Amino acid sequence: MKREEVHRLWAPDDATWSAWVKPVLFAYLVEDPEPKALPSPPSWIEARIVAPIHAHAQAAPGGEHTYRSAPRRQDTAVILDLPGAAGVRVGAALGRHGFRPVPLYNAIPAPEGVIAYAETMQSLVDAASSLSGLAQDAPPAFLLDQRRMGKGVLLEPGKYDNRSFVFPNDFPSVKTLARAGIRRAALVQREADHPAADLAPILRSWQEQGIEILHVRTDVNGPAEVLRVARPGLFESVGQWFDRMGLRRRRDGTFGGVIPERSSGG
Repeated sequence: MKREEVHRLWAPDDATWSAWVKPVLFAYLVEDPEPKALPSPPSWIEARIVAPIHAHAQAAPGGEHTYRSAPRRQDTAVILDLPGAAGVRVGAALGRHGFRPVPLYNAIPAPEGVIAYAETMQSLVDAASSLSGLAQDAPPAFLLDQRRMGKGVLLEPGKYDNRSFVFPNDFPSVKTLARAGIRRAALVQREADHPAADLAPILRSWQEQGIEILHVRTDVNGPAEVLRVARPGLFESVGQWFDRMGLRRRRDGTFGGVIPERSSGG
């Protein structure tokens, strides 16, 4: 399989959400990547993600959405904030349930990077062929790496700092989502009960503009809970500013740069 073919399967020309697929990991694939057998999807996807989202959509008031006559699940976007290759594999499995996975990985996958992306990239190759039959207007499942901000990683001089941050323009606008019939978004996380620092203001903005935000845990059985995203306080806003300032964002919007040696001073 050619590298370009892998990217085209993830971002076909006629699909609604292809413009938001980040190309960086695809650009760093070898020219002829070799697909491997995709592992069986986790057994809990139906019970912990699909069924709770569907049940909430069915119970929501208001009848069918103005934009769609399709099943109610069609008006829900998913944000998979899961670590590494898990996000790709769960995203590909959601393709079997009518969602189109949209990779938003935007870090340079250097071999010496503080965050490893080799397994994620291989999973993009492995899952590519499974996406060929998806509907052009399938609702999106945006894929993020829960490790992206590098919590707990060692930033040693000479290593490649590829920590990253997600910004509002990495996602479609609320108007674009609404035109496609999306009126709720389900944040799917593992071992987390609130959005990550970079996601919280984005989801708060969506909420203020009429998008209902749901929270789903992959490590807990239960319903999809409505998430009330609070406006960040001054301390949180300052903390986010410092988090962003410490990242190495390149001119093209991707993240990565060598950590410089410490100055000896004198």
